[in-house]
Amino acid sequence: MSTATIFEKPELWEGMKARTTNISLGFSLLYDSRDFLTNAYSGYYLRIDQRFSPAFLGNKYAFSSTELTTSYYHPVWKGGVLAGQFHTLLNYGNPPWGLLATLGSSYSMRGYYEGRYRDKCAMDAQIELRQHVWRRNGVAVWAGAGTVFPKFSGFEVKHILPNYGFGYRWEFKKRVNVRLDLGLEKARPDLYSTSMKLFKNIKKWLENQEHLFYLILLILIVPNIILCFTEPMPVVAKVCNVLLPFAFYYLLMTLSRNCGKMFWILFLFIFFGAFQIVLLYLFGQSIIAVDMFLNLVTTNSSEAMELLDNLVPH
Repeated sequence: MSTATIFEKPELWEGMKARTTNISLGFSLLYDSRDFLTNAYSGYYLRIDQRFSPAFLGNKYAFSSTELTTSYYHPVWKGGVLAGQFHTLLNYGNPPWGLLATLGSSYSMRGYYEGRYRDKCAMDAQIELRQHVWRRNGVAVWAGAGTVFPKFSGFEVKHILPNYGFGYRWEFKKRVNVRLDLGLEKARPDLYSTSMKLFKNIKKWLENQEHLFYLILLILIVPNIILCFTEPMPVVAKVCNVLLPFAFYYLLMTLSRNCGKMFWILFLFIFFGAFQIVLLYLFGQSIIAVDMFLNLVTTNSSEAMELLDNLVPH
């Protein structure tokens, strides 16, 4: 089902409704020899999907589609993997707007907003070099191209869009990476760590002083909430450990209309709360934790380095 809730240029829909429903039948053919599904070092992947949405199934927009995705992975030297990918989606008939082929995603044509370019057919290809650098760290560079077109007779070389970029990889567990990619497109660069729309919504939400007020209150009270779960305390003590500081912070936050200013004034409470949690994690209810917390200012450098050394697993 294809759905659109907000659209600034409804004339591009060409009379189609904002919500459409299509019932399809189809089949898939799959071949996969990759050594690891999410982060392959070698192997080959091929998938063909054929779907039919005929009118006799009640579809207002009758069409069919063929989608081909293929990729190949090959180690080139120590820590280096060369990957290639080709993808195409071909629609025949009268597909609705929401089911047209599009360019751009977090895996191909990175840097283009998905849906910015759409037509009945789309085709893209890319080649990527991944290199392990040190311990959990790695990098990647890629180059590719793609285009959309109404049918093969309408395919034009001048409409092909370039795509290239580089990225950082951090392996948070075996063969599973966190990615940060900078994809460059024809017009401008676009950081693909997340969608710009999300950033704009967060920025708009934080510009509201009331939202910021309660967010800062929540941040301030987090250490107290954590202590309720990590330390053995009676229920009454847990309630008081949260409500009394919350009321105190609430009162202090009302002293100024500038929430950001009050946050930095009260930041010391966050620091001490976090420091207390770290000490309790390292030393439990030992007298060492109490001594270091009460003598934070006068603690000498050797004791501080001992604490920091304990934070690093051996």
